[in-house]
Amino acid sequence: MKNIYIPSLKYKDVDNFTTDIGMNLRKKFNPAFRNIAKLASSKKIILGSYPKLEKNTPYIFASNHSFTEDVHGAFAAIDRNAYLFTGTEDNMDNNPSFYLIYLNGIIYVDRTDNKSRKEGVPKMKRVLNNGNSILIYPEGAWNNTENMPIMNLFKGVYNLTYEMNKEGKNIKVVPISQYSELNMKESYVDVGEPLDFKDLNSKEALTLLRDSLATMNWEQMEKYGTKLKRDELGYDPRLDFLEHQRKLYATAPWTYDNFDVEVCMYKPSNNTYPEEINASMMNVKLTDKNAHLIVPFIKEHAKDLKYDLKKYMHETWEQTKEEIDSKKLIKKIMR
Repeated sequence: MKNIYIPSLKYKDVDNFTTDIGMNLRKKFNPAFRNIAKLASSKKIILGSYPKLEKNTPYIFASNHSFTEDVHGAFAAIDRNAYLFTGTEDNMDNNPSFYLIYLNGIIYVDRTDNKSRKEGVPKMKRVLNNGNSILIYPEGAWNNTENMPIMNLFKGVYNLTYEMNKEGKNIKVVPISQYSELNMKESYVDVGEPLDFKDLNSKEALTLLRDSLATMNWEQMEKYGTKLKRDELGYDPRLDFLEHQRKLYATAPWTYDNFDVEVCMYKPSNNTYPEEINASMMNVKLTDKNAHLIVPFIKEHAKDLKYDLKKYMHETWEQTKEEIDSKKLIKKIMR
């Protein structure tokens, strides 16, 4: 069943995506909303560290993004209203939990549309200037990498602080690290000390934020992660990882069309990734003189194709759809 009204927010401009009255009411409603977010989560949200933040002061809360209910965890942890900055069109159209998020406040940006992207920062500035905060996921999509605790970050969070600084308002960024596993009944949330980007350039600021998130997330993995022995691993751990991510996505009400957006993550254009280098080398003409340089890249690229998550998700879509539909049926019966 399609959501009503909420999809219309995708087409609202800076002046109409929210109201001043709505922003002020959301500030007052926030204590109750935090309790609702806890109740709406299927996992027990456990808050670890939380800094002493200035009262009646807006912040930009920047969270990692790796499992279905990390939005619930952030909402439950943050001690003030923070509008969610999101680019998930599929959820806006189909996910009923977005009615709950609407009560909190939504800023939508279409990541494929230049006009919509340009309106993102002005919309967030309007919220901050009203005294409300922002919740943003600077990785841009779920972390589907095998070895990176935190992916490379988009510039939006820095651009927002830069624009606010030009108006004489130094808005600090508060990192949030969340950790949970597929079959865990708990999700763990740690909130770090505010970061000041005022005297930093884009690269310095994003490195500081990414390092802060990665450090907190690594500590959570060591403290709460399931310990495995080497002999408990399958014959191909990389394929096991693909299947784990597939099952993780089956816990959310995705549609097939949304896979290309959520599974095949958008990547910051200012960063180069190893798999992109390997792919580009496929266009180089192979000769006797360069074979010793090019062939290793060709082999690495062939290996990457075998473990391509997007390809794996599409090939196993029917199985995933059955699992999603069965969970929907169970929820309906339970009601």
